[in-house]
Amino acid sequence: MKLIDIKNSLKFDIKNAIPILLGFAGFAIVCGINVLNPTNEQWLLGGGDATQHYLGWVFYRTGPWAWPPGLNPTYGIGLNNSIVFTDSIPLLAIPFKALSPLLPNTFQYFGLWALLCFVLQSWFAWKLISLFSKDLLICSICTGLFIFSVPLLSLFPENPALASLFLILAALYLSLKKNVSYPLWSWLALLVAASLIHFYIFVLVGAIWTASMMDGVFVNKSFSSLQAFRAIVISIPSVLFACYIAGYFSISSVGAFGYGVFKINLLGIFNPAGWSLITKEIYVKPHWWIEEPIYLGAGALLILLLSLGKNTGLISLVNKACSRHIFLVIIVTLLALFSVSNNVAIGSHEFYFPMSEKLISIASILRSSGRMFIPAFYVILLLACYLITHRLSNKKAQLILACCLLLQIADLSAGWLDVRQRMTSNGPFPYSKLPLDNPFWVSASKQYKNIIVIPSRFNLQADFMSRFLAKEWRIFGRLASNYGLGTNAVMLARYDEPKYLELNLKYLNELNTGTLVPENLYIVAPEEMNTAACTNLRSQSDLFAKIDSYFVYAPEYFKNHVGLSKLEQIKPMLSKDAPSSAPFSFCGAWSKSENWGTWSDGPLAKIYIPLDKGHQQFINLTLMAFASNDEKIQSVEFTYDGSSYKKIELNKSSLNQIKVQITSKMKSDGYALLEFKILKPISPKSIGIGNDERQLGIGLVKLEIE
Repeated sequence: MKLIDIKNSLKFDIKNAIPILLGFAGFAIVCGINVLNPTNEQWLLGGGDATQHYLGWVFYRTGPWAWPPGLNPTYGIGLNNSIVFTDSIPLLAIPFKALSPLLPNTFQYFGLWALLCFVLQSWFAWKLISLFSKDLLICSICTGLFIFSVPLLSLFPENPALASLFLILAALYLSLKKNVSYPLWSWLALLVAASLIHFYIFVLVGAIWTASMMDGVFVNKSFSSLQAFRAIVISIPSVLFACYIAGYFSISSVGAFGYGVFKINLLGIFNPAGWSLITKEIYVKPHWWIEEPIYLGAGALLILLLSLGKNTGLISLVNKACSRHIFLVIIVTLLALFSVSNNVAIGSHEFYFPMSEKLISIASILRSSGRMFIPAFYVILLLACYLITHRLSNKKAQLILACCLLLQIADLSAGWLDVRQRMTSNGPFPYSKLPLDNPFWVSASKQYKNIIVIPSRFNLQADFMSRFLAKEWRIFGRLASNYGLGTNAVMLARYDEPKYLELNLKYLNELNTGTLVPENLYIVAPEEMNTAACTNLRSQSDLFAKIDSYFVYAPEYFKNHVGLSKLEQIKPMLSKDAPSSAPFSFCGAWSKSENWGTWSDGPLAKIYIPLDKGHQQFINLTLMAFASNDEKIQSVEFTYDGSSYKKIELNKSSLNQIKVQITSKMKSDGYALLEFKILKPISPKSIGIGNDERQLGIGLVKLEIE
């Protein structure tokens, strides 16, 4: 190679600086530059998705290395979580974890990623516009429209990973440009990068890649079937390996919730939904999180209107633009249709079209279906810019596009100024300071390795939005991250539902049976307060107290700490709605009370009865039994003063009377704790009675004290 050729290849075209500068300017205007400070974590502590992404990174950084490298075992103990499922951008998280010893104690890369998103959004928008216009001013103005677009801006500050929309623009660019041969390595880099950034982006890039391949082979004949086959053979294993490294395959279930909820509205491109200073709301969204924001903006809408204004030559221009990319048009259209979902929204009206549960489950892998409209959004914007530049003179196009860009920026300021305020504010943010002021938390952090949140037995499988809106993952996830502890107080985009249920049942059983792990600090749901209090009655070293409004069970706390430090042990709360002539508390495995009484729900049910110093002699119980169709009795192991034990058999077909003598130990303790170990609990569903899945054994009809 000649020296002059080397110099030319190294020469930087000044025109390439324009999109970079435009992207940086857009970032500075919308996000500010303070977020680039890697020690500035405050803007990530608002309690939304950004908090989830940041906590995922913090736990991943301080946790042990595992194989595959993307696993994040301390954030979601026992759930086989990975950095993928907190949307913490594995492409950056994995190398930064390796560099962790060189980084400051507080370190975030999400601000840097936000900058890259703006710059690369600008870069690939510029490349797309350059396919049909070489005018620098037109390219600059149209690029500005791609930067100031609601799908991008609405993702900050909460979803910097998902804001990687430049990957979609890059995929569109590779599809639309005239390729002499198949750009294998460009597509491979794009697919692998997308898989290591965000799953939804990867799906969209993969769909466009498929369309591009089919257009190249069947429409344009720009490369052969053999080249396409070679590309598939190389690309798919490479992507699968990248997904494996990141930890995509660490769970076996991804949930079946959301399709038909997180969708687009067919009038969404015209409805500002809080993003416009000019356009009025066409309809009001029922919830802020239900619809994907796809408002085009006043400037883009005006361009679209003007581009379609004259019918002369319109169809031929559209045909010319689309004729070489038939499969791309089909794929983008199918993605847009998927984004509508089977719950079709037109303004404030919805039309539901039933689908089978299996199809809903499969579609819910992409539960935020509204995101599938993003390629169509940018294709519409690109087509409008294309039509304007081809139907008007250069000067007219420049003038109209410039006015529309200014209009777009001004109109969308109703939204992006709020984004700027949230990203540049010095706080305080909701979780900058935790509502945990008691010195107990500091002392506990030195004794325990994990923080475990025990849910209510009546809400073992909370739905996605309930889990997201709960405070526990924000507060105790943050607390655990501050002290390097593991936790199950997490928010994950996807998790293994059967494993999640199994672990929750395990923690409830530990609490009920008193087999709590000494290295775990337990945060107990209010509904399980009595269960924890009854377990604590039998332990001299455990602490169960209400601390900063949370019920906390600390196993073996008093082995290391003397005195209560002004923390009062909690006694069981007496039931108000149970059939009884005496006060008592249900503890452990009981279901909700019914008109006739209360069923047990699980293998170990307890009853706490406070006793006075009077002449109480007996506790009389009236019990029902539930057993399988083949058995007429339910066997129960019965303990009533911590040591006295007997096995009783309850008849299924009649009421059973049990008389318990009040012992001297009960009187000295000041309470009786009756424990029923049900040997064969069984659900009505399993014997063909309805869909009730409770594990029934005994039913308390009446309790009296003589």
